[in-house]
Amino acid sequence: MTTLERPRAHVFPPLRPRPRPDLGVWWLSPVGAVLLVVPASLFGAWLIGDARYRAEWRTPKELTASFTVLMLLGLAAFVVGAGWWQLRGSTVWRGRWPLLSGDDRALLARAATWTFRGTVFGYLALGLIGMARGVSPLVLVTSVATFSTDDSVKAAFAPIAGVSSFTQLGIAHTIVAGLLLRSRSDPGWGRVDRLVRRRLVIVLLLALVRSFLLSERLAVLELAVPLVAIGALRLSVSARPALRRATRLAPVVLVPLLFTVFAVFEYTRSWQFYRAHGSTSFWDFAAVRFAGYYATAYNNAAIMHEHGTFSGRLPYSVIEFFWTAPGISQPDLYRMLTGVDGTQSFQTAIQQYGNPEFNNPGGLGVPFVDLGSVGGLVFLAALGVLSGWVWTRLRAGRPIGMLLYPVFVIGLYELPRYLYLTEGRVLPPLVVLILLARRLERGRPAEVTLRVRRALRRVVPVAT
Repeated sequence: MTTLERPRAHVFPPLRPRPRPDLGVWWLSPVGAVLLVVPASLFGAWLIGDARYRAEWRTPKELTASFTVLMLLGLAAFVVGAGWWQLRGSTVWRGRWPLLSGDDRALLARAATWTFRGTVFGYLALGLIGMARGVSPLVLVTSVATFSTDDSVKAAFAPIAGVSSFTQLGIAHTIVAGLLLRSRSDPGWGRVDRLVRRRLVIVLLLALVRSFLLSERLAVLELAVPLVAIGALRLSVSARPALRRATRLAPVVLVPLLFTVFAVFEYTRSWQFYRAHGSTSFWDFAAVRFAGYYATAYNNAAIMHEHGTFSGRLPYSVIEFFWTAPGISQPDLYRMLTGVDGTQSFQTAIQQYGNPEFNNPGGLGVPFVDLGSVGGLVFLAALGVLSGWVWTRLRAGRPIGMLLYPVFVIGLYELPRYLYLTEGRVLPPLVVLILLARRLERGRPAEVTLRVRRALRRVVPVAT
């Protein structure tokens, strides 16, 4: 028996009559996630005065009351769209999430192998690109040893569409590996599980090195957040009440942890410079930078809304995955159609009216820049509907939800700063995960699928 073969054929795990009406992780649901991060950050950005913007982040305040209200309406549109689906969601049987049969695990194990190989290939290609552009191994070792990087290293490792994009398959690999490790398996799966763990550690280490050398925190967060989400979802249907209660209170621990991770990265990115040119303490500096990333994101969206439009403008950020796709980005189709570089128009507006050091475009405001007031509201409502639908599929244990929602939740948490779900870096893992989900659905026997659906419909709430 090879490493990735199933130890023996076995059917979909039997459902036991111990139901639970929901997963109980409010902070992972679409409505809970956006309400956790958006209202407080948006209200804080609006309360901060112009003088503070200029003193702390060297940018004038362009965030007006009217644009703030428009973004609040966009938030309401998202909540209504997502909430409609959340209220209609199926229930989940305690202890039976994720719902994976032996055949499901075998297919996921094969997918984990290929996504791991694709991820490693992407990092090898990225390394060769950097060395071809003049970065030597000694420079990399020195950067790691001194906890510092410079712009020349970042420029040398600038991605090439269609080649280094393979690194993003690490997201798909992490989700598949997380589901494999959190699902129940027979003792014969021990070797497979150990292999999955080793490969997952390798992918996480590669992302950590990338995030440090290229000052790309997102490379780690887009792997860590899905793992946390899968782990929390599994614990939330545990038979132990203490574990279920702990998942509901997880933000009390996770929010400070997020700030600590942010501070560690800022120490290597910006603190070395500001320590020599300022008198504040490191933690005060980190707190101001943390608040600045959110406040200036909303402010940048307001700058683009006021100064970044032009005649003949086509939507860019809401379909960025299209404009940056291989075959589209090389001839610069956006420039051919509009006469303007899609990314350069934003950079120009920020240089003239903001601060290029804080260049988050503001995900909640971007739809209004691209599509206007009505179009922005429709877009955010549609995003809410889609997020809510994927969430309900996750709660019901369907493959499309289990594989896609861990990616969606990254975008929901990052909504104050940018539209993560429409970026080009998300397209490769989403395509792989959608194809894998469709294959899992086809691989399930029709009678098993029907039995699961009927069982889920019969679930009734019980006291816990």
